[in-house]
Amino acid sequence: MPDNGSYVPVHTTYNITETVQFSCLPGFDRMGAELAYCNSAGEWSDISPVCQIKDCGRRTDPVNGKVWHADGTTFGETAYYNCSEGFILNGTEFRTCNASGNWTFESPTCDVIHKFDFVYIYRCNIYEKLRNNLRVSVVYCGNNQRLGVLMRRS
Repeated sequence: MPDNGSYVPVHTTYNITETVQFSCLPGFDRMGAELAYCNSAGEWSDISPVCQIKDCGRRTDPVNGKVWHADGTTFGETAYYNCSEGFILNGTEFRTCNASGNWTFESPTCDVIHKFDFVYIYRCNIYEKLRNNLRVSVVYCGNNQRLGVLMRRS
């Protein structure tokens, strides 16, 4: 049986000409034959395929910002975004590589903070998460509006 995959039907022994079908778990692509049959010599017609994890690819840094791929770019991994000083993140601060091999959400942008914009901070909450030496802090204020995101290596 391939790692991160399975085959059907599952028996302890197989008859000549009996066929098995291989499949992979979500987030993995089958590399090799989908079907194999037991030939007249009692051997399988094809070797077991490999289930290869999907890769979403590296994201490019937003203009005036940075993206970190803390653990890589494959299925289940997360890309974190942050903006340079004087800019604020417009969009989600993280994206995850999904089972289809695509990043969730749209790429965020870094918008300039205008000097004439005054923000009065009240009733704010800071949420922090730590993942592989990367601390992500998100500030929510008022009516659950995200004020900013800070990322730093721990």
